[in-house]
Amino acid sequence: FANKDVGAAKLVTISGLSLTGTSVGNYIFISPTSTANITPATLNVTASGTSKVYDGLTSTNVTYTDDRFLGDIFTVNGTANLDDKNVGVTKLVTVTGVNLSGTDANNYALATSTLTTTGSVTKKDMTVTAVSSSKVYDANVTASTTLSSIDKVALDTVTYNRTSSTFADKNVGVAKLVTTGGISITGTDAGNYNLLNSTTTSNADITARALVVTAVAQNKVYDATTTAAISSLSSDVISGDTIGTLASASANFSDKNVGTAKLVTVDVVITPAIDN
Repeated sequence: FANKDVGAAKLVTISGLSLTGTSVGNYIFISPTSTANITPATLNVTASGTSKVYDGLTSTNVTYTDDRFLGDIFTVNGTANLDDKNVGVTKLVTVTGVNLSGTDANNYALATSTLTTTGSVTKKDMTVTAVSSSKVYDANVTASTTLSSIDKVALDTVTYNRTSSTFADKNVGVAKLVTTGGISITGTDAGNYNLLNSTTTSNADITARALVVTAVAQNKVYDATTTAAISSLSSDVISGDTIGTLASASANFSDKNVGTAKLVTVDVVITPAIDN
């Protein structure tokens, strides 16, 4: 043949022929030609599954082997999908649309365009991080924290849980350390992840709480001054906290004149400030 490739009515050149016999001198030898077909060889392809890390997709990779003739050049292509996206071993893989491309692809006819094999999906590592909210001082170390992970595949259903989120101490401060513990994950897709951490840290502020002081002023007889006397001072200090002694530095009516339920303004001092 003129070449090795598939084709119909291909020219065949016959060479190396010779004549023998007593009458050979009576003939002029003309090399004969002919035509014939080359039809595609049947190609048997098999697929071997591979292992991949969970990515939320059913698509996967396979390795192809075939019984091509030595030296032929082509590539086997196809679309491989697992039976589902989830972690598992020896999972069914179906390869569809198997086809050939490349120099010698046209010289073969695939025995089948669909293959099956098995593959595996391993868990994706996940690290959970926390963002904590600042709060007004409330005399406890409890923090409000939101958990998340950049490792979660979009649209997966994973819930982040914790047993505690606590400030290092209860006191006012900026960018205070918050430790979150007992982290776990639940949800439909949680089993596809390998949780790497059960604790994490973040930072948040505790701001000072507004202390409301209440005063009880004494009535008095007109004396041409605005000076007032305070019978008691109290505050809404959180139970268990010690803020020191409340004292009135000054107290004055709004004016010196006689009247009922007159406004008294009190300047309060707290000494010493032992706690927040």
